[in-house]
Amino acid sequence: MPDETAAAEPTGNAAAPIDPTAATPVAAVEPPTPEPVTYSLALPENTKLDPKVVERVGELAKANNLTPDAAQAVLARMHEEANDVVKVMEAANQKGGTIYEARVKTWAQDALAAYDLGNGNADRLNAVVGEAQLELAKAPPAIKEFLENSGFGSHPDAIRWLRDIHARTKEKPIVTGDRGAPPVKERSMAQRMYETEAAASPT
Repeated sequence: MPDETAAAEPTGNAAAPIDPTAATPVAAVEPPTPEPVTYSLALPENTKLDPKVVERVGELAKANNLTPDAAQAVLARMHEEANDVVKVMEAANQKGGTIYEARVKTWAQDALAAYDLGNGNADRLNAVVGEAQLELAKAPPAIKEFLENSGFGSHPDAIRWLRDIHARTKEKPIVTGDRGAPPVKERSMAQRMYETEAAASPT
């Protein structure tokens, strides 16, 4: 009599049972490549920024995935900050500003210490400055305005320059000789400024 238990055992070639609830595998789909963002940035009018900053902001925007509007907003904010800094610096350099006053004070101290100007003596410096001011009063308006508004009129070199011009152009007393001597011909200011004294003849 055949063994029924042995006949019921599956053979090695039998197919595995199918699970109807198992999900069907789906092939992976790669996301589409995003289109590159184009930045058309522009500096505002009357900006103090270097035009090259537009390129740098564009590179920053790409590296941080900024939108074009966000990148333009960054550029606009940089423009505002730069203009504010320039205004502060201009005010500080104008007459009465902190940088202006500090600069003039330093130059005044240098002039007082200079051996050929004050040499440590305030009265001596005041006398030299007085001569320089006499010449400054005769200077062209543009030069006079620049020296006064910039503070450079207090620079030791400016004081020397004006003092020396005054020394060369101020009126010299006319020395009268004997009655038989020829009269001294008065020279014009241009002659006094630009003509050199004639060299003495060798003996």
